[in-house]
Amino acid sequence: MPGWARWAPWQGEAGRADADTLPLGRIGIRAERGTDRPCSLTRPEQISLLTLWLISRSPLMTGGDLPTRPPETIGLLTDDEALAVLWHGTGNREALREHGLVLWTARDTDGRTRYAAVSSPAG
Repeated sequence: MPGWARWAPWQGEAGRADADTLPLGRIGIRAERGTDRPCSLTRPEQISLLTLWLISRSPLMTGGDLPTRPPETIGLLTDDEALAVLWHGTGNREALREHGLVLWTARDTDGRTRYAAVSSPAG
C-alpha cells in the first residue's frame, strides 16, 4: 500500500489510484502464469486486503471466475457495510506509518461516520 499513499492527495471524482486486481477466490484460470487454483490468502488476510483496498478507494476489480467463486468470497465482495467505505468515503488517506504499522482514515459523505483501517507487520 505504500504506492497508494503517494496518490491519495490527488484522488477524487476524476480518478483513483488503481492497485490492479484483487486476488480473491478462484484464480489462475487460463493464466499466463500458474495453474487454476484458489487464492492462497487466509480468510483474515482476504478481509485485511479488501479493507485496505476499499479505504484507499482503489477501483474494485477482481480477476478469476465469478460463477465458481466460494460463497465466502462473494460475501466479501458484496458486503454493503464494507462497500460503503468505497462508495461514500471522502478524504481517504494514510494517516500514520510507524514501525510497520499503517493507519488509513476516511470520512463518510454523511458528515457523521468515520472509517479507519489498520495494517501491522506479520509476526
